[in-house]
Amino acid sequence: MSIVSPPAVASLIEVYSPIATEMEQVGQELDASFVAPNRFLQAFLSHSQKLGGKRLRPALLLLMEKLVRIAHGTEATPAEEKDVICLATAIEMIHTATLIHDDVLDEAEIRRQEDTVNARWNNETSILLGDYLFARALRGAARVEDLRITQIFAAATEAVCQGELTQVASRGNFSLTEQDYLAIVSGKTAALLVASCRIGALCGGGDDAMQQRLGDFGEKIGVAFQIVDDLLDITGDEARVGKSLGSDFSKGKLTLPIIHFLQNSEAQPKAKMLELLQREEPVQREELLQLLEATKSIDFARSEAKRFTDEALELLTNFAETPVRNSLAQLATFVTARKY
Repeated sequence: MSIVSPPAVASLIEVYSPIATEMEQVGQELDASFVAPNRFLQAFLSHSQKLGGKRLRPALLLLMEKLVRIAHGTEATPAEEKDVICLATAIEMIHTATLIHDDVLDEAEIRRQEDTVNARWNNETSILLGDYLFARALRGAARVEDLRITQIFAAATEAVCQGELTQVASRGNFSLTEQDYLAIVSGKTAALLVASCRIGALCGGGDDAMQQRLGDFGEKIGVAFQIVDDLLDITGDEARVGKSLGSDFSKGKLTLPIIHFLQNSEAQPKAKMLELLQREEPVQREELLQLLEATKSIDFARSEAKRFTDEALELLTNFAETPVRNSLAQLATFVTARKY
């Protein structure tokens, strides 16, 4: 066992170097999966393919599979290699579907510097296209005839929907607690990262205990990722982040810095924040940041993201130091340090 120290933040190209060949194959499979039977659907699919980004989920799946194989001293057969590429492709397609649905919920207009599907076409197209991608991804995953994998995919999809529904139901609930927030985030964001890690571990030959441990890694970095995403919604540069910002606040979603502020502010500033949350016209982010500064709520949220990242790194300590383990540690650190 070796201690995992927080590594220097590398570019994702460096992080993905141990799986560069496999990530290229996933890209090729995605290209093939986004081919439609008619020109109308092809236009929608071609545009939606531009909305993906970091491909964290397929990378996690591939890295976990390699991590477990190294631990067990085994190598994948050609058939197993094909299966893991298929599953990594499916998890990315599901993620793309959730992004398309998210943009409808947030009424977002920009993602990855592109028009969202709902902005270019309409909400009906977005919902149906997201559903189409869900179905296509699950059909692809079913080619790997392992009921355990199907169950992981199904459970993750259910958790994502449950998290999103709970968040919608919680809009305008100014008594939301940090634990409530974490329960929502564990579903809507972390669930697919958990699934990626568990499936990777399973494909690598990991037992239930190892799948659970590595799934916990996925949950920790998933929560950290969402906290940072929420911070970027308040503090980020829209041109750099590449998507519409400020939607959380305008939709009455209580994110971690806002929850912390409401629980730690004096009566007058708290009343001001509640007034901003209920204001119909857009709120200037400078006004919001000024309030949050008084309770150091931004700093608190950043420290919580780092705490979850540190806990994720601890879960790697039972594995020998290898380029694969280093990439996973770098990926965890990147999640917290990212600016986009």
